[in-house]
Amino acid sequence: MKMKEPKLGKFAGVLSLVIVVFLALVVSSFAAEKMWKGLNPVIQPDGSVKLVEKPIPLSRVNTKTVPEGAPGYWGFADEKYVVNIPPQYDTKGWKAMDYMTQYQKHMGMETPPLESMYLPWCGFDLIDKFGRTRVRRFEQWRRPYYGKDGIRYKNMLYFHVPQEVGGMSIHVVKHSDPDRADDQFIYLPALRKVRRIAAGQKMDSMAGSDYSNNEWDVDTRQWDYEIIKEETIDADKSPFKDAYGIERSRHRVHGKECVVIKATPKNKDWPIGYELWWMDKAKALHRYQETFDKAGKKIRTEFNYQEHGVPKNPKYVCFGDWYAQNLVTGHKTYLTVCETDEKNNKVIDYDKRDWSNYIFWYDTGYTDEFLTLRFMERGVR
Repeated sequence: MKMKEPKLGKFAGVLSLVIVVFLALVVSSFAAEKMWKGLNPVIQPDGSVKLVEKPIPLSRVNTKTVPEGAPGYWGFADEKYVVNIPPQYDTKGWKAMDYMTQYQKHMGMETPPLESMYLPWCGFDLIDKFGRTRVRRFEQWRRPYYGKDGIRYKNMLYFHVPQEVGGMSIHVVKHSDPDRADDQFIYLPALRKVRRIAAGQKMDSMAGSDYSNNEWDVDTRQWDYEIIKEETIDADKSPFKDAYGIERSRHRVHGKECVVIKATPKNKDWPIGYELWWMDKAKALHRYQETFDKAGKKIRTEFNYQEHGVPKNPKYVCFGDWYAQNLVTGHKTYLTVCETDEKNNKVIDYDKRDWSNYIFWYDTGYTDEFLTLRFMERGVR
């Protein structure tokens, strides 16, 4: 005799199917919540830039330092679209201090409505006169405060590589009061203590590089400035053609009309006589620099990459490869947003000027925790 199939069995089967579907929805929902939003700048036929959503893989996100759901901006496939974004400045009639103040704003990213900036994997290549290279790798946070609590902006560098400098950090607080000097701090893991960088130490080398502590966040109150001439950069002529970095900087500096600003330190104990800064007349960006000793001998050259390169707001400035050389020792510094990330993924190709796989993090909503003396001691955990 044929037995009837129990109704409970059918019910159990349906219930199992419902559970599987429910779990699948939960998992997919959870995965969706964990996906980071990415915006990809796409060049339109008319040359304009349109932001198109392109999700950021979780493998590309440092979840310790990027808040969940934070937006990231993919780079450009061709750098020419970055450098052609209009800066929205009118520099006509500017004086020397106007250029230097604007440069300071670029460094601090003081461009409303910017809320924050985070660069996940930057670094120095320190190259001695024999061509031997040492590396320094760090991440960077910057945040403008627009005068809140008397602060213009804060900047933090946190070093990871190599092991002997891992955990070292440098913190700068820029104040709104024009008569108040910057606060600069350094944390050295070997000493396990945060120390203030004194005024006399601001010309010291930063992390063994050919950049000084002061130069990383120039304090305009420490200098006297004057425009001494106007000059169009000719990359095929001296002094530019012989300077370290011109082979990669040529396309972005050649033909730029600049004002040349002489910067003389007010602190006569500093070990330099003066500096010359070539500032782009149209964009108020720093293109080239020379440093001279007290006898007037040129001792250092520098090419810095800065551009108005974020489609959301062309006033935002993005950073790329920087080059400095000490002409006395022959030592060179290559400062860069690294071509490979911490997981060794290829993210930038500087030879092809291709930034399309790099992610800039702007307005991420990270907390003030990363811009405190406590963070310098505690580090990234």
